[in-house]
Amino acid sequence: MSPEKFNSDGQEYDVFLGDVWSLGLTLMELYIGHYPYVQPGQKAADNTALMWEICFEEPPCLPKDASEDFKDFIECCLQKDWKERWTVEKLLSHPFIIGARQNDVGLGCTIGTKRDNSVLSDSFSVRRIVRV
Repeated sequence: MSPEKFNSDGQEYDVFLGDVWSLGLTLMELYIGHYPYVQPGQKAADNTALMWEICFEEPPCLPKDASEDFKDFIECCLQKDWKERWTVEKLLSHPFIIGARQNDVGLGCTIGTKRDNSVLSDSFSVRRIVRV
């Protein structure tokens, strides 16, 4: 759930930008092999602790071996302030997506290096799952 859904203070916000937040977390989870707010092997925090972390701590970051375009794409999705978060239309023009389209390689080659615990690092698997 995006920070503004927890902490809206009664103000209106763009609900579709909450989906962009979720997209960023989902792609990150597929890459690192676990939910970004929980370390591997640890039990998920209670809802209050998780809400605090999402609302008041820095968003999670990808490991160094992820490509720069992928890291930037995730950063654009995980902006705490929903007004700063990229829209779907803007994300479609991001170099991460454009590069995959121009090279006709699927997303695997644009995400990062081979990782045994990563679903998205294997370009063959990604090509079968996600076609841009």
